[in-house]
Amino acid sequence: MKRLLCIGLALVFFQPASAALIDGFSVGQGPFTVGPGEEITEEQGVLETDAVLGGFRVMAPGLDDEAPAGSTVTVGVAGGEFRCEINLTASHEETGGGCGTGWARGDGPLFDLSGSSAFEMDITSVGGATAMAVFVFGPSEEMALAFIESPTVGSATLPFNQFAPMTGTAPAWDEINTIVISAAAIDGNSGHVALGRFATDGPITGGAHVPTDANDDDEGPDPDHILRDEISGSYFNPSRDGEGLRLTREADGETFILTYYTYLDGEQVWLIGVGGLMDGQLVFDEMSITEGPQYGSNYDSGDYEARDWGEIVLDFRDCNRMTARVDPDDVAFEPIVVDLTRITPVTCGAGAPPDTDQAYTGTMFDPARNGEGFQIVAEGDRYIITFYTYDGGEQMWMIGVGDRSGNIVEFPAVYITSGTDFGGQFRPWDVSQTLFGSITVEFSNCNAASVKVEPVLSGFGEFTSDAVKIVDGPCP
Repeated sequence: MKRLLCIGLALVFFQPASAALIDGFSVGQGPFTVGPGEEITEEQGVLETDAVLGGFRVMAPGLDDEAPAGSTVTVGVAGGEFRCEINLTASHEETGGGCGTGWARGDGPLFDLSGSSAFEMDITSVGGATAMAVFVFGPSEEMALAFIESPTVGSATLPFNQFAPMTGTAPAWDEINTIVISAAAIDGNSGHVALGRFATDGPITGGAHVPTDANDDDEGPDPDHILRDEISGSYFNPSRDGEGLRLTREADGETFILTYYTYLDGEQVWLIGVGGLMDGQLVFDEMSITEGPQYGSNYDSGDYEARDWGEIVLDFRDCNRMTARVDPDDVAFEPIVVDLTRITPVTCGAGAPPDTDQAYTGTMFDPARNGEGFQIVAEGDRYIITFYTYDGGEQMWMIGVGDRSGNIVEFPAVYITSGTDFGGQFRPWDVSQTLFGSITVEFSNCNAASVKVEPVLSGFGEFTSDAVKIVDGPCP
């Protein structure tokens, strides 16, 4: 079983580059060594240097909790090489371990790689059982990757046409948000790999500029009346890719609904709560977790059970950035504090989104199917849906990106995920995605819609839900 480490990245500022070089590894960093389940700090993993694309290099080693005692992973840059060493004291097929390093555009313009056709790298040393991969991410959670399954010493080329999309929409090569290269153990064996250069075969320039708030001081959050109009959206932490928060301001203009989609013991869980904004904070002091019903046509709301889970407080720095303070009462979960950024930043202070966007966003449910629902947010000119439901009485969620035509929003590919755990045990490289199917939402007015769920995944049937907004309001 191959597990590849896709590290998350801190926000960085990109200055357009005319050269093809991403990183020549001329500036040293580390080495950092971790044992089973250990992590380095964010401060250790981030190096600021003008010698790399974007001005920052982010680097991290990782090793599963299940790795044999005494096993280590070491990553570092020295002598013009990036080197990853995976040392397991015994072969263990289910052990995932590896290293990653990456570059992100942060608050600057997107990376434009359209003048190139491939990544290039100099592999200076390989040993044991290792594989490599390169990940590219777009500004709205789009992701694609390509593997080098049996790396050998010498120059290697990875053409862009070999990248496979891992989300419904592949990132555009002129709109790249993040580039990550990783090395990992194969089938729980030891190994190492070293690189002397990572580049493209053509220029990298500055692409489209996604607006962000230019005010980067610590004077505190924007006034509540401005934030209230602007903070609905999807938020995530790049180092915890695979989970996130959905926040919608409902049609009354005052009520906020928060959902947190995450994992526990490798399986999907989701939380939901209602809150209000005060002094730059959103407080959701009665988050709930649910269980009980079956999927689809076998759904019976009489099986639905909800219980108190705990509290989540969101502290906003501006309309694109916040800190989530997660405080569970449920003993199966641990308290965590996570910094989050909006998937698609907006211009803070620009006011509410267009009425048409607000008409097709919000949290919806079918009164005949109490306990499940759909949350839709607008991200730029696209929409993201999360469908919260059940399979065999256990929570299940799926996510997809779609487009609107008239009163219909189509999500052609929605995915379910699995594989990691909550809080400090979250490992992004353990997250796996499976195509579930498609969802079509046809609005009869801004408060009601027919939602058609069409699975392609075996074991799930098609059904249609007559959904209404949890909090309705006047239509534009």
